[in-house]
Amino acid sequence: AAADPADEWTMRPDLVRDPWLRVPSLSGKPVRRQRETEERGRGASRAPASSLPGAQWLTDKLLLNRHAAARLLPHQGRQRILFMVFGGSSMGDFLFHWVAHVRRLGLDSHVLGAMDEALFRRCDEAGVGAALLKTPPTPTREDVAGIETSWRYYRMDPKAFTQMGVLKVDFFEEFVRAGFDVLASDLDVTWVRDPRPWVTGQAAGMQLLAHADVLVSTDIANLALDTARSERWRYAEVNTGVLFLRNTNGTRALLAAWKRKMLDELTAGRLRKDSWGFNDQTYFNMIVRALGLQGVQSQGVWRQWLAERGLADGEVDASREGDRSVYRSRSALPLPSGGSAHITLTALPALEFSGGHIYFVQHEQLARATPPVALHTTYQFSDTPAYTWGKRQRLREAGLWRGDGDEYFDAARSGGFLRLVGPLVEPGSLEGVKVREGVAAVRIEGTKGYTDRLMNNVVDPTALPEDNPMRHLTFDVLQRAALRDALALARALGRTLVLPRWTCYVDKLWAGSDNIIGMGFMYPGSQDAPFLPFACPMDHVLSPAAWAKAEVDYRDGSFLSSPRLSPELTAAAVDVQLLERSAYDVAAAAGGGATLLPLGATAVEAAKLLGGRNGGAALLRLPHARGLLCGVGGRPAATREFNHFAQPLLRAPAWCARCAKREGCPSNLAKWLTPEQTGSPRGHGEWCLRTPPPPRFRPGQCVLNDAVT
Repeated sequence: AAADPADEWTMRPDLVRDPWLRVPSLSGKPVRRQRETEERGRGASRAPASSLPGAQWLTDKLLLNRHAAARLLPHQGRQRILFMVFGGSSMGDFLFHWVAHVRRLGLDSHVLGAMDEALFRRCDEAGVGAALLKTPPTPTREDVAGIETSWRYYRMDPKAFTQMGVLKVDFFEEFVRAGFDVLASDLDVTWVRDPRPWVTGQAAGMQLLAHADVLVSTDIANLALDTARSERWRYAEVNTGVLFLRNTNGTRALLAAWKRKMLDELTAGRLRKDSWGFNDQTYFNMIVRALGLQGVQSQGVWRQWLAERGLADGEVDASREGDRSVYRSRSALPLPSGGSAHITLTALPALEFSGGHIYFVQHEQLARATPPVALHTTYQFSDTPAYTWGKRQRLREAGLWRGDGDEYFDAARSGGFLRLVGPLVEPGSLEGVKVREGVAAVRIEGTKGYTDRLMNNVVDPTALPEDNPMRHLTFDVLQRAALRDALALARALGRTLVLPRWTCYVDKLWAGSDNIIGMGFMYPGSQDAPFLPFACPMDHVLSPAAWAKAEVDYRDGSFLSSPRLSPELTAAAVDVQLLERSAYDVAAAAGGGATLLPLGATAVEAAKLLGGRNGGAALLRLPHARGLLCGVGGRPAATREFNHFAQPLLRAPAWCARCAKREGCPSNLAKWLTPEQTGSPRGHGEWCLRTPPPPRFRPGQCVLNDAVT
């Protein structure tokens, strides 16, 4: 099985050496409609925010609460790096998670840009430095005076998210005007290490970055394309999730152009709630690509660039191998105060300033023993209008989430924990196991006769090549069925299930238009450094949103590695031995049944056997769940209730991809599947994997989880 990256990473002292910073959560319950403005925010009926004790104006538009004023005002105009995040009350727990990590790193000059007075006041109460922007509506800004949306998670509403982007740039401009260099990040970015050596040019190979106006992260998924002198990032998507803005004219000109582009789109009415793919980052990319960037080491550019930066010839060595390049715009952009300025810009290194695919799927940082500096939870799934469940789950699995209170780690409040020690399915434990090919089903679009034959055909899952999608599907069926029993037993015991790690043999794509099939079932770009199979995140195979909706109390795969857990919990764990019924009967008759459990019991029987002398144990550990339960037991209604409860939890998320237009699906899939298996793909050459749910329990009948074999 693939290694669990979180088990190692969460124990690294540079990740968890500091104690947990307790911060309140503001996420609250979903609302049907909200409008966050100074007039209609939660604090609208209160005294003005400027009357809060200790609040002070940094500029004529920017109000600091007392905590931000104490940190920032003494450094105003001193070219100090200011760490900034921006958001509203609806994502308060992510914002305070961000604060917890910058405090852990000792980055005292930080501020939370509050989108509404409710968050500004809450930060003041919680001891968190915050800023509030006072920008009165004008005819040209009518559409961004208030952000109106029915979605609490703004990222899911392109128009609202772009409106938020305009306000964010307003914050940037004011802090730059006040003399700060701004290192801004999205609220789903976690600062793992101190980034200042990179943005100041002190880190190895980064000397030129100290002279760039703007530094930005990227969505590159292939680290081989992110070498020091590579220019491939210019043709990929730059990601404004991490954005360094030096206090220069170049930065002012770029910010003005960026805001102007967003306002033009908003006032022209081209953005709607269904305008997917358009947001503040989209418009930033448009501007950067239009700049006509040239490497400053290029002939004819170097001396001109040195003069613009006020550097003497020889003060910076342009010939050092391994130094990361920076780029100067061919054209100048107008400055708000008059005149114009050229922009110097480059991308931050993707290994250190990492996106979600490189970290959570490829596990590149673990393989290279290089912890990231910033971790952006991109390329994830299970977001809803109410909340970004997938992002939180990813950070929990990495041992980095700081939004859980002490009760989350309290075994007594959780009813104790139930854990499967190993993976759901070990390939070595499947000797002799056969799976019906039609049960582990791709989307079959062949003839009915072929489909019938497929349902009767059996395959050995361990004999399938690792890059065959059928291997992923057969193991997925077995893993999902094993989870059914673990969930039923935890429910019967009243315990909280610690989810085991899942092994994936194919990647999960980000968008249906990406030709993941033609890339060997890896996200385009990442196939150059093959990483299959891998320990995949929960949101690849299950829906964290569905589990949250069902209010299932569960824990992630790295939970038991958390330093916040009591050491006594694992020290007092009880290991349960699973035996065939006949062997169990012999052992129980000899008085050794306290930590034994017969395979094929009902959940009611298993709970009774384990709930006696083991009932007070904080942690029960099972070696596996294959063949664990035969049924729920008890009243027939209890079986129906469990099936209804478990069905949405065990359902596989959609997995569809478009094949390359020129070759088509039959050609892309010919290495693994016959023409009958690929069938006639849906419109636009789309091909889907379909994983059926595990077999349901039936009252009065035995339905083992290996009934799929």
